[in-house]
Amino acid sequence: FHEGAAMLLSGELSWEESVTVSKAIFLGRLMPLASIDSVNSFKRSRADLAYSQSHLAALFLVEQYGIMVLPDILRAALKSRNFQAGFFEAIGLNLREFEDMVRKYITSRYQFVFFVTDSYMWWVLIAFLFIAAFIATTIRKRKRAAAMEEAERLEIEKRNQANEMLDNHEEKPNKDLV
Repeated sequence: FHEGAAMLLSGELSWEESVTVSKAIFLGRLMPLASIDSVNSFKRSRADLAYSQSHLAALFLVEQYGIMVLPDILRAALKSRNFQAGFFEAIGLNLREFEDMVRKYITSRYQFVFFVTDSYMWWVLIAFLFIAAFIATTIRKRKRAAAMEEAERLEIEKRNQANEMLDNHEEKPNKDLV
């Protein structure tokens, strides 16, 4: 809570943070907010995710309840001498309910940021589109060739029928001439 609120109030939201969270969503690695308390023992990438999630949780609080919710939570926590109790008193949600709401908020808002900002994904997309275009072109060429072969076969068949009719007509003697 403290780190997220501090980051929110300092205005530190960045694209890197959005990409970090988006990758975690894509890989199914968002962490429970309670585990963020031990951020000092995390490796760099996990710590970045922890700070990003904290920041977004604080942003969610402010968007849902207004900026005054931050001091309200602190006052209620100080009064009850228990953060969870103060949190519940200030917003009416227990931490589990809050975490579920934050997870939905983060997922809906940042789910596809990774695809838009990651250059690796753009190269994969370009390669995929190139392959799809190649396959579509090959299929179209084969269909055209098959259609042309069918048209040519029908034309030859018509010519043969016409020639047969001419041959048959020439072989039959004309009754009027006989």
